[in-house]
Amino acid sequence: MSSSHFSRFCVRFTANRSYLHNLKPNPHIRNFHPSRSNYLLPELLQLSHAAFQGVHDLTGLSWVYSIPLTAALFRASWIPVQCIIARNRRRRLLVSQPLLAWRQIYRKSVPRPPGPPTDEDAAKANEWVKQKLGMRQLSLRRDLPYMNLKWEFILPLTFLPIWFLNAETIRRMSGDTRTALAWIGGRGHVDDSPESVLVPLEPGFELESMAWTSDLVSSDPFLILPGIFLFLSVWNARIAVGKAPDTNVQNDLRRTVAGRLSLELPQAIQTIAFVFPLILMWQGIPSAVILYLIGSAATMIVQRPLINRLMGETKVIKPLNARLPEEISILGTSKPKRRPLPNGMKKLL
Repeated sequence: MSSSHFSRFCVRFTANRSYLHNLKPNPHIRNFHPSRSNYLLPELLQLSHAAFQGVHDLTGLSWVYSIPLTAALFRASWIPVQCIIARNRRRRLLVSQPLLAWRQIYRKSVPRPPGPPTDEDAAKANEWVKQKLGMRQLSLRRDLPYMNLKWEFILPLTFLPIWFLNAETIRRMSGDTRTALAWIGGRGHVDDSPESVLVPLEPGFELESMAWTSDLVSSDPFLILPGIFLFLSVWNARIAVGKAPDTNVQNDLRRTVAGRLSLELPQAIQTIAFVFPLILMWQGIPSAVILYLIGSAATMIVQRPLINRLMGETKVIKPLNARLPEEISILGTSKPKRRPLPNGMKKLL
């Protein structure tokens, strides 16, 4: 390449480079973003608002009564899930009853090693009994299948998104901008999201009132509605948790991680059921939102025992946990206790 051709190439390259450097993006052109807009949340908010408005228009009731009625209808739509949970609990307990009898049989039929028993022999006996019970449980589950115990705690949580969405809808209808979605989105107290304009304000909330409140938009000045919700929430949690097991069963449950979780989870549920209404009192939630929470909690109190009675009563029995080595009497590590003599026999002796 000659010197003249090389100089022409350098001049052209420099000109093109300066031209590309001076290019600026057109401000009227939309920037590309790989993510799509979220259309699910606006549609769900509109469906929830349509449900509340439809029940109000169809029944002709005031908002004081139509809001709890809509909450009860949403709870009633979850009856199939509760029936599945009740049927699974009944099957699980029906399988556990014969396993209790088989455990006693296996504990009596453990092969005894020669010589005096040791802790190692007791551990092997526990493992042998546990293995036999596992095989027996698999055979029983083929005839009467049921889900794992964890699903009885997971399935009730599936209603939380619906409960949360309906509460958000009522809160937007009352004009309260301190929505939970605003906190999740990181926008602070005020919700300025595009979804906030999808749920219009309901003028009926300002026109209707109760005997001790001026309207449904403001909070209850006498805390009567939050107090009712607090009572229903604690009562609902008490029914869901049930009676606490006796001391012997609690000692057996504390030996495993799953057992300790089953003891701590009811306590956490009761604590949340008590603290959550107090937080609502402190924030000054509109009375319309409290009416929805009252309707949902009251429906659950009636619904749970009714479904349990229709599906069959189930009694909680002692869990099938292996005994500690020192508690196994078949290896001779503990002596049987002598029964006390009656008073008449003591006088003869």
